[in-house]
Amino acid sequence: LQLEAVRLHRAGQRGTKLLLAEVHRREGGGRVRDSWFEKLVEECLRSPLIPGLERQYVVRDSSGRIVARCDLAVPLVRLGLEAHSREFHTGPLFEGADARRDWKAAQAGWEISYLGWRDTEAPSVVRREIEAIVQQRALDFGITLPTGEVTRQGGAPTT
Repeated sequence: LQLEAVRLHRAGQRGTKLLLAEVHRREGGGRVRDSWFEKLVEECLRSPLIPGLERQYVVRDSSGRIVARCDLAVPLVRLGLEAHSREFHTGPLFEGADARRDWKAAQAGWEISYLGWRDTEAPSVVRREIEAIVQQRALDFGITLPTGEVTRQGGAPTT
């Protein structure tokens, strides 16, 4: 909704301006988790090898514009995680919006991974898979994770 409001906003428009102001207000005060499913996915991913896992993370492009909000994220390695539910990610409208968001996030150096209901049936499996993605992205960025694992030398990615 926010990305659409930003896209549609024009000078002098009251509705989109009010909507964007409300979004900004809510961002400042934190955000309540959107669903029980996000909580379940978050619990599945609790691991010292997934450092800095954050809820409702806002991804911005190089000019500071919001390009995505991820259900969960590992900002250190620019990895966004979506609790993929049929209610919010099925159908042409949702799939198109997800694709556009994913493209914009990729342009900002982020990877978005989707986790569905089936993934929560085997938490240890999905946790190991996400740990492997985090490890690989740390290698790709040449950073050392706070878990103490040594990777190639280099700087941390910026958001």
